[in-house]
Amino acid sequence: MASVATAAPSIASAGPGGSNVYAAAGDSLPAGGSGVAAPSGAAATNATVPASSGNTTVVANTASAGRPVFAHYMVGLTSKFDQAAWEKEMTIAKSKGIDGFALNIGKDPYNNPQLTNAYSAAQAVGFKVFISVDFNWYNAGETNEVGAQLKPYIGLPAQYMVDGQPLVSSFAGHDFDWKAASAAVGTELYAVPNWLQDGGNNIQGAPGLGSGSPPEEGLFSWHVWPGQPTNTPIGEKLGTAADEKYRTFMGNGTYMAGVSPWFFTHFGSEVPYPKNWMFKGETLWVDRWKDILALGDKVNMLEIVTWNDYGESHYVGPLDTPWTSDGSDLWVKGMPHDAMLDLAQPYIKAFKAGASEPTVEQEGLVYWYRPTLKDVNCDATDNTGSKPKGWEFVKDSVFVAAMTKAGGTLKVTSGNKAPVSLEAKGGVEVFEVPMGVGEQSFELTTAGGSTSGKSNLTITDQCWESRLGKIYNYNFYSGILNVGA
Repeated sequence: MASVATAAPSIASAGPGGSNVYAAAGDSLPAGGSGVAAPSGAAATNATVPASSGNTTVVANTASAGRPVFAHYMVGLTSKFDQAAWEKEMTIAKSKGIDGFALNIGKDPYNNPQLTNAYSAAQAVGFKVFISVDFNWYNAGETNEVGAQLKPYIGLPAQYMVDGQPLVSSFAGHDFDWKAASAAVGTELYAVPNWLQDGGNNIQGAPGLGSGSPPEEGLFSWHVWPGQPTNTPIGEKLGTAADEKYRTFMGNGTYMAGVSPWFFTHFGSEVPYPKNWMFKGETLWVDRWKDILALGDKVNMLEIVTWNDYGESHYVGPLDTPWTSDGSDLWVKGMPHDAMLDLAQPYIKAFKAGASEPTVEQEGLVYWYRPTLKDVNCDATDNTGSKPKGWEFVKDSVFVAAMTKAGGTLKVTSGNKAPVSLEAKGGVEVFEVPMGVGEQSFELTTAGGSTSGKSNLTITDQCWESRLGKIYNYNFYSGILNVGA
C-alpha cells in the first residue's frame, strides 16, 4: 500500500515537449517523422498552411499566469485526422485540466495540414498548442528549416504564449541554436527544449557535455522512467535526481518537468524499427505526481508524456480516434488508458494551485493491470521471439487507486484469488493486490456512497491474441468506477 499525500509550496509565478525514447546503441528508429513511418497512401486533409506572421510583432493571446500542464502529442499519428477529430481530443484534455498540446513534429508530408487542423481546433474549443520539434528527424544545422516550419503557426490565436513570446519545445537537440531559429522566424521564441541526459543524469549541452549553449528561457526533461536515459531497465523507482540537475542547471530559468504512466514497446521484424523493452512503472503515475508536488516551485511547467504515443504504451488519450498505427495496435488495441486522466485530475488541480495534497472532488477508484501473468511463455509465436527486456521487474499484481474525501473501504477480487478488503485513509491512495486469473471486480464504499463493478478485461495465463498471432503483452488495461455514478 502506498499513500500519495504530498506537499507542494505555492509559487509566486511561473516561468514559462519528441516522444521517442532515444535509441540505445544498436537500436534503430523508424523512417518518416514523429516516431512512425509515413503510412503508405495516407491522405492528408485539405487544410492549408495559414498566412505567415512575417516579421511583425506576435499578437496571439497570452496565456494567463500560472503553472500550466501540457500533454505531448504525436502529430505523426494523425494522417487521417480532420479538425473535428482534433477538437474531440482537445475537449477531453481541457476537461481534465490540461492547458495545451505540445505538437511533436518530424518531417511527415501531412505536417502542415495537421498543424493547421490542430491550431484551428484549439481556437474553436478554447485550448492552446505549441510546436515541439523532434530532433530524431531534424538536425542542428536546420535552423532555417525549423524556422520556416514554425513561422506560419506561432502568430495564430491558439498559440501558447509566455510573456508575449510563442512557446516552442523539442525532443532532444541540445546543439540546436534557438536564437538562430528565432531570427529565421522573425520574432523571439520562448524556447524550452528537451536536452537529454547521460547515465549519470548529466545534461547534454551543459558545460563539458555538449556543444550547445543553454537557452535563456528554460529546459524540458524527458527523464520520466526508471532506467532511462540509457534504456536499461532497473528494479527501482524513478526519484527526482534528474529534476534536481535540470533545476540547478537552469538557475532562475523555466524548468518543465515530465510525467508518464508506463513504458512498454514490442516491435519485431514486422517493422523496420524493432525494439523490445519495458521500464518498471506499475505505480509510476502516482509516484511521479507525488514527486512533482514535492518539488514545489522548482517546477514551473509540466508535460504529460504522452497523450498518444501508442508505440511506447505511455498514452493517456482515448483509443477511439482515427490514429495511424505504427504497428503498435498489436498490444494497444483493446487496452484503454484514459482512466489515468481521471486519476491525474486531483494532482493537476493541486499542481496548479500549489496545494499541499491532491484535491479529490469526485470519489471513486481507478484500477490498472497487465492482461496476462508475467511468466506465460510465448517465445514460439511472439513477433519478437522473446519477452521484453525488463519484464522481470514487474509483479503479478492488480493496482487500485482509491480517491476519497475522508476514507472508505475498498474490496478487490482478482480472478481465482480470495477477495481482499482494504481501508483507505482519504485523499488518493494506491493499493496492490495479488493478480488472479479470471474476472476482476472492485467495490468502494465511502460516507458519500458506494460503487462497484467488473472490468471488461479478464486476466489470463495465456498469450495475448493479436492480428499476428499470440504475443507477449506487457501493456496495461485501466478502468474507473465513480461513487454516485
